[in-house]
Amino acid sequence: MMRILNKILIAFAFCIAVACCSTTKMTREEKRALQIRTAQMVEDSLANGTFRIDVNYMIPNRMKARNLEYGYYIRVYGDSIDAYIPFFGEAYRVEYGNDEGLKYKGALAGYDVKRIKKDLIQVKALVKRPFDEILYQFDIFENGRASIFVRSLNREGINYNGEMTLNY
Repeated sequence: MMRILNKILIAFAFCIAVACCSTTKMTREEKRALQIRTAQMVEDSLANGTFRIDVNYMIPNRMKARNLEYGYYIRVYGDSIDAYIPFFGEAYRVEYGNDEGLKYKGALAGYDVKRIKKDLIQVKALVKRPFDEILYQFDIFENGRASIFVRSLNREGINYNGEMTLNY
């Protein structure tokens, strides 16, 4: 009985060793090429004014931060923006019965792209609504990760984190 158990254990260890060795790893050159390609795609998207950030984390000022699991996003395309993000915080003044928070689809009043650091590009997008003015500030890194600060005239500011959607 002990011999059979030892043989099974040796066979199992051999299978695990073979499985571990057979996985493929990216070489340094391949990783660097992927990083360069990703950085170029991020920069091209921002220069064209067409990008989408899938928002996955929210950091309100007065509440604890939380993960977002539903399909929240901010999409900028040309001179328009489509924002579907939640808002938790204090609203100072809102239009009665017609407040959609930070959900908005419409024209941009301003769009500015600026390289802040070697691996960081800052995008500011301004939206003017009838009773509000919202500034979206995107800090986008070369790997596609983004930190978003949303400031409104009628609401306290709120931060989000997300990832840029890239099409390889």
